[in-house]
Amino acid sequence: MSSGLELSFEFSNAFPEKKEDHPLFMRQGGIRGCLKLRNPGGIEVDKVKLILRGYMFNTIGHGCQELYQPHKLRMESKILHMIDVQDSFAYARDHCAGREEVFNFDFQLRKANYDLDESLDDGELLRQFNGFLPCSLGIFGPWCQHAVGQACCQAEALVKYELEAKVFNGDDCVGSGFRPLRIFDCPDTNPPPVHLEHFPGEYTCSDEQRLRTLYKMGNPLLRVSVVEPKPVEIRPNGEMALAALMFRFTMRGVDAPPKQLEVRINSMLKAMTFIAVNKLGSQPTVSLSKKCPLVAAVPKWGRSYHRKLRLGQWVGGEKPGEWVASALIWMPVCENSTPAPTFFTPSLSRRYSSVLRIEVKGAGKAVFNLHIPVQIVYPDPIADVPSYETATSTPSSEEEGFNFGISDELPIYVR
Repeated sequence: MSSGLELSFEFSNAFPEKKEDHPLFMRQGGIRGCLKLRNPGGIEVDKVKLILRGYMFNTIGHGCQELYQPHKLRMESKILHMIDVQDSFAYARDHCAGREEVFNFDFQLRKANYDLDESLDDGELLRQFNGFLPCSLGIFGPWCQHAVGQACCQAEALVKYELEAKVFNGDDCVGSGFRPLRIFDCPDTNPPPVHLEHFPGEYTCSDEQRLRTLYKMGNPLLRVSVVEPKPVEIRPNGEMALAALMFRFTMRGVDAPPKQLEVRINSMLKAMTFIAVNKLGSQPTVSLSKKCPLVAAVPKWGRSYHRKLRLGQWVGGEKPGEWVASALIWMPVCENSTPAPTFFTPSLSRRYSSVLRIEVKGAGKAVFNLHIPVQIVYPDPIADVPSYETATSTPSSEEEGFNFGISDELPIYVR
């Protein structure tokens, strides 16, 4: 920025956050605001040029000498470039130094051409996702399954956006400034459930084990299953986002249900980022990243959350000796953060899952490990999701613990 000019950006539709160092915008709403220009030195100015840019850098490093020679694959793409030029009339109107001039801007990202590179041969699939922007993110980590203990098999992805302002006097640039931005593309605020068969080995929504007791004969079987929750809606100002997980406990091989079954649930949000150095026509998978050297899957985990409940109300199942209990649990997903939504573009995609460790005690002991698909969205307007305090508070009728029976509520996909 020139010493004789003072430039500052103000935005009117940024996503509300506690920290606004890198303002966040939804692609559907565009980027609106103004540039304020102060000219204390009285420099002659005749126009201002606003440039909105976006870049993507993908890198996959191989260091497994038994598989490949050490090398790196890198792809760079310009994913967004929009220009707005406005004339300045302050200097022509008067020569008073220090006056402030305001330039309003409104970048409609729905109409932007996002893919500036060459097209794929498979034009149909490319057109289907050509209008999507990669979400802002920066990730770096190990990905190779064969390089145990090696730090050289790394993958990296960086998507960055910035708004630059250039002040001109004729053809000469007399001042400039820029502001880094974040853009999330969430076109579907209520996507359909994940088709588990398309992602073999990535998700586990049910597990059955025999409860361990002092007696090794006739121990009952317990099956724990969880339904994929409705999309998790990220709330403004760092409020905690919650996922509604419907648990179903089915016990078999007993004449009567247990009087009490204690359950402890530990959950973590797992973010899986798929980085490609070529363009893909369909959703990548973890199994594909193990076979294809052009695709890497980098996992990251969030913080751990814990919940406890007691199952004391069981109802008879469809078969003799079968007892069923259900529980709708609001599990925290993230707080004080704005994770990228679930998205897919031909060179970069992000999927989430809730990693659950379920410890059962009472009629016997068992540990269940589940991976439940979770989809993160940024709705507009934001839906009415209960706060963390409301969801975790204990009703007065449950002073002795959490007792759940079969729920007659609508399915969780019905709003």
